[in-house]
Amino acid sequence: GGITTTHAFGVNYSDQWGKKVVASASYFFNDGISNATENTFRQFLNNGELAQVYAEDQLNNTDNLNHRFNARIEFNLDSANSLLLRPRLTLQKNNGTSATVGQTTLDNNLLSSTDNAYLSDLKGANFNNSLLWRHKFDKKGRSFSLDLGTGYAPKKGNSSLRSIDSYFSGQTLYDSLNQISRLDINSWNVSGNAEYTEPVGENSQVLLNYRASYQQESSDKQTYDFFAPDNGYTLLNEPLTNVFSNDYVTNQAGLGYNISKGRDLNLNVRVNAQWAKLVNDKTFPQPAQFSQTFYNTMPSAMLRYNIDKQHNIRVFYRTNTQLPSVEQLQDVVNNSNPLQLSVGNPDLKQSFQQNLFLRYQATNPEKSSTFFAMIGGGLTGDYIANAMEGDRERCL
Repeated sequence: GGITTTHAFGVNYSDQWGKKVVASASYFFNDGISNATENTFRQFLNNGELAQVYAEDQLNNTDNLNHRFNARIEFNLDSANSLLLRPRLTLQKNNGTSATVGQTTLDNNLLSSTDNAYLSDLKGANFNNSLLWRHKFDKKGRSFSLDLGTGYAPKKGNSSLRSIDSYFSGQTLYDSLNQISRLDINSWNVSGNAEYTEPVGENSQVLLNYRASYQQESSDKQTYDFFAPDNGYTLLNEPLTNVFSNDYVTNQAGLGYNISKGRDLNLNVRVNAQWAKLVNDKTFPQPAQFSQTFYNTMPSAMLRYNIDKQHNIRVFYRTNTQLPSVEQLQDVVNNSNPLQLSVGNPDLKQSFQQNLFLRYQATNPEKSSTFFAMIGGGLTGDYIANAMEGDRERCL
């Protein structure tokens, strides 16, 4: 990531308002300035033989500024009911510059070269809110909760690209780019989660839950070339312009089992069945629609075992799905480097991730020492990566 200089400031607040309301809040500001020099040397093979070589030098500078607000307000309505409100707001501003010099060669003969400068100015916000209602029944261990969540995340920005490119094939051909792009991304979501627990025996519980969510993302990217007669950026570049949206609906139901024996043992096992549907809708330049449906079984487990007062073991196993971003789904060309074009893929599937983590801790109060040992790993199915297809990079 280069060398980063960070300036940060934060403040926390906590108080009790009357007898039934407990509130806490925080504000955090940071400004990170990063400088990075990257050198790329890439070899292309054809049937095991060296075909082409691409070499690139790139200088990147970014200034990323964040404001983050969090709050937690708990209302204890009575002995059986409570409300928990958790709003979160993040404001972000990112300015970046990138200067790239690259060339493609074959048998030490120059095929193409580029010298380009890319500038971007992005602004974004992310607001999330969660309202949790919890109810305890008279029977110990029996409870019901309902969690409602909403989110909104707009992102807008401008970028400019100036490039001088040369192509050598018998005779030298020159090309240049002078264009600006405007990006407008909007994302919002709403979700609901219901959970019921029922005691089974003295130390265990059975849990039932159901969750539904809806997420909608839209992206409008417009690219304009400089048009000399108008002395401005007025010529729409249709191949680099795209209006795209996706809708993501999930329904998830599951059950779980908890067992707890004092402070020494706590085991939590869950399994959920998830149905999800992703609909991609492109309206410009050519209308098109793609839809996919996914079915996943998602187990999880957590074990906390205290061997004695000084030694304990923690084991975590989690699974989750990850939706590709709207930028990865858009089949619009990214020409920030004209020699190494990239494009999204509307046929991308959601990825399925599994993670296992084990931690051992030993403490020695007499010596005031602590020993940790940790190991973990992850496995991802339908992993989203980039692949080279000819001279174009594509998500798969």
